[in-house]
Amino acid sequence: MISEDTSIFFGDFGVEVVFGAYQASALLDTPTELVGGRGLSNQYRLEYVTTELPGLVRGSAITITGQISGAQATNVAFTLREDPALIADGVLSEVMLTKT
Repeated sequence: MISEDTSIFFGDFGVEVVFGAYQASALLDTPTELVGGRGLSNQYRLEYVTTELPGLVRGSAITITGQISGAQATNVAFTLREDPALIADGVLSEVMLTKT
C-alpha cells in the first residue's frame, strides 16, 4: 500500500478533474492506438486517487482543466467509457475516457 503523500505523484503533471461536488488532481495520458489496422486514434486514460473521486462509474460525466495533448485546455468534458479499475493495492484507480 502506498503510504506516501499521493499529491506528490500528481503535483507536477496533473490536471484538475471535477466530478459533481468532487475536485481532484489526476494524471491524464493520451496514448495513440492503431485502430482496425488502418488509422490512428487518440485515447484518453485517467489515473487518480481512488478516494478523491468516489462514485465514478461507466457513463459518468467529468470535466478536466489542464494540458491535454500538449495544449492548454479549459473545462473539457469527458465521459467514462468503462467502470474504473483499481491499480495494485487500490489507492489509485484508472479509467478510459471519451471526449464529449
